[in-house]
Amino acid sequence: MMSLPAAALEPPSVPAGGGGTATEQLHGARMPPLIYIYDMPPKFTSRMHQYKNVVEHCGYRRFRPGNRSELYADGYSVEVYFHKMLSVSPHRTFDPEEADFFYVPVYYTRWMWPVNGWADTPFYGAPTAWHRYSNAAHMWLQAKNWIQSNFPFWDRRGGRDHIWMTNHDEGACYMPTEIYRNSIMLTHWGRMVLNHTSNTAYFPDNYSSGVRWTGVLDGKDVKTLYDGHPCYDPHKDLVIPGFKPPEHYVNSPLLGSCPLQRNMLLYL
Repeated sequence: MMSLPAAALEPPSVPAGGGGTATEQLHGARMPPLIYIYDMPPKFTSRMHQYKNVVEHCGYRRFRPGNRSELYADGYSVEVYFHKMLSVSPHRTFDPEEADFFYVPVYYTRWMWPVNGWADTPFYGAPTAWHRYSNAAHMWLQAKNWIQSNFPFWDRRGGRDHIWMTNHDEGACYMPTEIYRNSIMLTHWGRMVLNHTSNTAYFPDNYSSGVRWTGVLDGKDVKTLYDGHPCYDPHKDLVIPGFKPPEHYVNSPLLGSCPLQRNMLLYL
């Protein structure tokens, strides 16, 4: 085991002899923008691996006997995959003072499935497995309060340089307003209507139904945390594609494969 510093004391050095591009001379071997990843408490990230009761969901790699590993994907794999890939990216910085952006990893889709309803803990806000949006909103809020209590960077720009992933079905629709109004959302759900209602057919995700719980939010409805903002703001948020395994993209004409011959205009 090695003890690694929380932040690099100096950025990577410029190539020997002072050569390299202007970008390399400014940032060393790294690529702007520089992104600092918060090292969140395990309850927001790594402990979710421990709680989940199946292998096949909310990950991208499974380990097999004989020192083998296999890649796989489901709709929520991007939450873990993006965190891992960003951690080894040339865009990463260990020095928050030089960061252009701050990424806040929170595995809330992993909590929604396959932890919630299958494990005894944890719950966030109201201790109910039947209101997943409420748990998600409180989980995000706890994460925001933690970084605000332990770092000065949220208050420095009001969270405008902070990035959150909201890759569950209806995305940032129930992200707490105090986070959503400034921060950058990575989402699958580009819904821009201000006064929106949930379109889900699965009641535990129906954020429009709300929930009140004794001792939580002083008895106020959880909807008070997130009412009044759209699910997506094109001025600051990004719609990201659904996660697919590498072989899905190998067949793309954009990577050199032959264009598909299609004979249907629309399939519903």
